[in-house]
Amino acid sequence: MTVDKELLLCLPQRILSFFDRFPVKRIDLGRSGNAVFRIGDAYYLKLSEDIEGLTAEKNRDLWLENRLTAPQVLDYGECVSNGRKTADLAFLLTSAVKGKPLCHETYLADPDRLIFYLAEAMAIFHALPFKECPFFAERGASHTNKTVVCHGDFCLPNIHCDNGKIGFVDLGDMGKGDPWLDYAWCLWSLDYNLKTPVYRDKMLQKLGIAFDDEKYRQYIL
Repeated sequence: MTVDKELLLCLPQRILSFFDRFPVKRIDLGRSGNAVFRIGDAYYLKLSEDIEGLTAEKNRDLWLENRLTAPQVLDYGECVSNGRKTADLAFLLTSAVKGKPLCHETYLADPDRLIFYLAEAMAIFHALPFKECPFFAERGASHTNKTVVCHGDFCLPNIHCDNGKIGFVDLGDMGKGDPWLDYAWCLWSLDYNLKTPVYRDKMLQKLGIAFDDEKYRQYIL
């Protein structure tokens, strides 16, 4: 999404004040089409034309509070101009999750360490109490005998590590579903970021699962 000065001015003054108080950097990592800004070291601002999707992300972040390390919702709303709602644009201000994403060169240079943290992250997320979760993973709502709380977009940029402590971002697709939704994206992202599939078997072994070509194709292709 292209963001110009006029569009940013549609934000309320309480949000614009962050731009005056902290350095701001546009973040281009990811493929959502949203506009994401890192504000100082402690905040992220996301602007999206997908208001329904951003609302879903906000609600999931709120549910995850005190359950695992995820962005804390600080402010949310729809943009306005001259007192009127600006069509199809909303903002979400959250705290920053500490650490580097697992796509950082620090982790890519050590695939065994990377695989260890990915498996740990998977175990943390899938241990969430799925009976308490009010959300469903739309892409992972398949007929399966096993249901977990899925991240929904379990890719390396969305998993952060800070001195061994795991955190998660971009949680708009989180919900109850087939664990292979996360397994498939984990394997795809590992291959994509390491630029080779040779570590896939190690990842599967660490997860304690066998490769399921049908499931992989269902979620990736």
